[in-house]
Amino acid sequence: MSPPSRRSLLGGLATAGLAASAGCSVLGTGTSRGATDIVLHNEATDSRTATVLVTQAGADEPRIETSVELAPNTRHTINNEVLMNADYDVAVTMTGAFADSPYSETHTWTDAGQPLHVILHEQIVFAVQVG
Repeated sequence: MSPPSRRSLLGGLATAGLAASAGCSVLGTGTSRGATDIVLHNEATDSRTATVLVTQAGADEPRIETSVELAPNTRHTINNEVLMNADYDVAVTMTGAFADSPYSETHTWTDAGQPLHVILHEQIVFAVQVG
């Protein structure tokens, strides 16, 4: 058996790179499980800070724990950090000049698949993307 050609070796590396960049992780059982996003939207006319805590059901440690500063009318994507086909508790706390104290909401994200959008304005609204 002859060694693989340079072309087939590079093709295999490119395929592996595309799978890794697509957010797919290969588990020990030989199956793959994708990941999805959380998209934060600041729909207000002033800056907001969103603190996001995402914990998979039954887990002791959060999968995501971060704070994001959002300028007015902007969005920020937390990309490929949430494994699909699992349940999560998503807690978001919003701070800014709009209020004297933080405002918090929690959402149970069942069977994560499509991205979860978190809309910040006077309140926090959770919406799972359709399609």
